Amino acid sequence: MPQTFSIIPEELAAYKGFELYHAIESKYLNSIRNPEWLAIARTVLTMEKPITKYGYAPVSNWAFPVAPGSGAHHRHFGGLALHTLQNLEYAAAWADIYEARGIGIDRDLLLATILIHDAMKRFIYKFDDDFNFIKVEDPFIAKHEDHHSWMLRELAARSVDRKLMLSVAAIHGIDDVTLDQGVKGVAVVNH
Repeated sequence: MPQTFSIIPEELAAYKGFELYHAIESKYLNSIRNPEWLAIARTVLTMEKPITKYGYAPVSNWAFPVAPGSGAHHRHFGGLALHTLQNLEYAAAWADIYEARGIGIDRDLLLATILIHDAMKRFIYKFDDDFNFIKVEDPFIAKHEDHHSWMLRELAARSVDRKLMLSVAAIHGIDDVTLDQGVKGVAVVNH
């Protein structure tokens, strides 16, 4: 009799995703001193259901440590946690360099922005029965409907302050965001 093997995403992600999320939480999330930004970061990382609507039908409801990261990078269970932790590590290293040179950095804003910006991927990325990756969003970030635009609507609905809102809006502003004919380096976010 052939042996069957079933993949349970939570078990697979436990190899890295939960460990990575623990590092995110202990090293970065818990270091945010601004109570409002800490609260919204905790909320979007753990929410079971957004309070705003999405233009397409959401297709998943991953726990953050289990979610895939993207179609272009970290396309695996736990990839979102890996992507987020890498961004946090890079940002912290750059902030250390800037501060060593006397350039002020708002670390709370930097960390909160990175923690928040991709959290909606948990609801719009999935795998089909053959583990092909599926994204339910427009191909260009901030063109119409995608994880980034949805996050901005979610933050607005939660009355997040202007400084954090603008920081999250700007995070996809260099090279990731283009308009139809390839405008580079400028993000136009209409939410």
